[in-house]
Amino acid sequence: MSLNPIAMKTLLTLTIASVILCANINCQSVDARKGMVHFDQAFLPVMMHVYKGDMYQAKKAVFYLDFQWQKLRNQYEFARKESQWRDAFQNIGERLGDAYAAIDGNNAKIAFAQLEQVKDEFITLRERFGIDYYLDYLYDFQAATNTLMETSEDEMICLLQWEDLEQMALETNQAWQDVRFQPIDVELYELDIEKASLLKAKMQVMTTVINNLNKAIDSANRAEVAKACKKIEPAFVEILWVFGNFDASATYYADNKSESIGNQIIR
Repeated sequence: MSLNPIAMKTLLTLTIASVILCANINCQSVDARKGMVHFDQAFLPVMMHVYKGDMYQAKKAVFYLDFQWQKLRNQYEFARKESQWRDAFQNIGERLGDAYAAIDGNNAKIAFAQLEQVKDEFITLRERFGIDYYLDYLYDFQAATNTLMETSEDEMICLLQWEDLEQMALETNQAWQDVRFQPIDVELYELDIEKASLLKAKMQVMTTVINNLNKAIDSANRAEVAKACKKIEPAFVEILWVFGNFDASATYYADNKSESIGNQIIR
């Protein structure tokens, strides 16, 4: 039995609508950005405490980090069929376990290195699967500034290499402009009016730091450039601080302080 043209058109329309609906549902099911935001709200306090060498506070903040990691992993580790997606979650879990052990052993250097690996795994994961994430623009800026800072501290740099330093400064400026003018979803990143205002103020401080760096570059004085570069990292840390949930880290520890850090290591 054949269908009349009207019936066929209706069936085709319904089929297309079903495909679009399924595609949208599938897309939504693997949009792990909200889970990543909650993870970073717990991850950044741990990283900041380790960065400052405050291992006592890092040990407390680990409890909330592991709670958010288990939530993210349980919900999204098998949300995609690609092996690269699952491998990334596996690698992150292993790196976190190593970081927890280093924190428990008061080894800030190893702990920080492992946390950096966790951050890099997430960056690579999001890049591979086209996940737009505001913090990645900040991390790109950080990478550009690290290269510039390392070069500016080289006392052997001469005028023949100055053009390379200028190029690095241009790349740093571009990376900062990408951060400044990238739209940010305040609802996704859970930035209330107070936090949004604080972020704006911290970014203005960084803009001033970058402007002073440009003046130092124009002076063609390596020592002045190195001096200006030293102010970038503290200002950058202040920006990242806004995205961490330090209150939740402290509160979660207080509610679960009977447990040991050893029990928090990834299974």
